[in-house]
Amino acid sequence: MPICETSKCMSNAVLKYMRKRDLSLSKMAKLLSLPLSSVQNYCKPKVNPRVDTMELISQATGISMVELFLCGLSGEELAKSAVHFVELAAELPPDECRKVLQALSEAIDQYSSRTLS
Repeated sequence: MPICETSKCMSNAVLKYMRKRDLSLSKMAKLLSLPLSSVQNYCKPKVNPRVDTMELISQATGISMVELFLCGLSGEELAKSAVHFVELAAELPPDECRKVLQALSEAIDQYSSRTLS
């Protein structure tokens, strides 16, 4: 399975978080309660994360799900990642799905206002 834009985006967001806090991969693995090899694979990125893993990373780090999915993307990459984001959100329980989609809507509004100004 090819690595999706979401994985690349999540990798960038996690690496940025680690740099800001001077965390090693092993410290990040402990923070997330994940095996070191998993964190290494997410940071490269070598694997596409499941939505529950992204939720775990979001909760442990405070990085929003929207940022994990959409950070720094534009144009076609942003559109593809947003579609993938919606597909993954559909796997969540209804209340969580609504929260995630609301956050996506707000992020798109913010993005639109920045690019149209």
